[in-house]
Amino acid sequence: MQARASTSDVRLAIPFVGREREIERLRQLHKRRSHVLILGAEGVGKSALVARLHHSLNLRVCAASERLSEICEALEREFDLEAGDLHLVRRKNRVLKSLKGTKRAVVFDGASWTTPKLSGFIEGVSERVPVWLCARSEHP
Repeated sequence: MQARASTSDVRLAIPFVGREREIERLRQLHKRRSHVLILGAEGVGKSALVARLHHSLNLRVCAASERLSEICEALEREFDLEAGDLHLVRRKNRVLKSLKGTKRAVVFDGASWTTPKLSGFIEGVSERVPVWLCARSEHP
C-alpha cells in the first residue's frame, strides 16, 4: 500500500518569472544608492518585487507604511530597539539617529497619502539612506 502525501506536506516552488528586467533595474538603482519610486495598480506585484529583493539586497522593509507608529515599530525591530513607553516623537528621533551611518535602503511598502509629520519623517530618512516608496497608482 502506497502512502499519499497530504496537502500540508506539499509545497510548490513557483518561480518568479517575467520580471527579470524590473529586478535588474532595481538592483542597478540599489547599487547606485538611488531613491526609488515603484508605482502600479493594485495587484501588479510591487510588494512581490520588494519581497523578491528583500534579502539579496539587504533592504529594511516597512510593510505597513501608512502610520508613523507602524513605521517606527518596523524600524525599531530592525535595530533591536525597545519602544517601551516612549512618546512617538522620541521613538522617531531615535530611529532617525540609528539610521545615520548605515547604508541599507529603507522600503516604505504601501505608501499612500501622508500627513505632514509622516512626510517629514520620510524626508529625514531619505537624508540618511536611500528610500524606496511602493505606492498604488492607476495612472501610468
